[in-house]
Amino acid sequence: MPRVTLEVSGRWDREWREFLATDLGRELAEEPVFLGDLVITAFLEAARKLARERPPARRKLDRPMRRVLPLFNDTDVLTPPEIELVLGLESGQGEALCREWAEAGFLEPDPIHPGRFVLGRDVVRETNEITHRTALWVKKGIPAGPALNREKK
Repeated sequence: MPRVTLEVSGRWDREWREFLATDLGRELAEEPVFLGDLVITAFLEAARKLARERPPARRKLDRPMRRVLPLFNDTDVLTPPEIELVLGLESGQGEALCREWAEAGFLEPDPIHPGRFVLGRDVVRETNEITHRTALWVKKGIPAGPALNREKK
């Protein structure tokens, strides 16, 4: 029979153990297949609801944007020539593309370094909420998101 292993925060671990100590928890634990099916079913329903209510930011991005997005894992700013290189564009096409993406909110002109671009604030917020990456929250001065509020084990 397949097994699923989950890593959860300390809070959920405590609540799960407290639940298993109740009469209902002990009763359900005696039927492990039922309990496992119940947990997976509830998780899948919640995940589908979340996807319907708030689709991941990456789905909103077109293919070239999705290819450029990971570059921001290593740097705060990109230049049009760097984007041209990644996307295989002709020299000079990156500047127009960056302006187009800035109008769409995917990028923003870097206020410190003219001719360079940073990831748009809304993209940073949505990307971090989904991936729980904290680095860009701090770098961009964006108020703490769910990743910064999670309990540690």
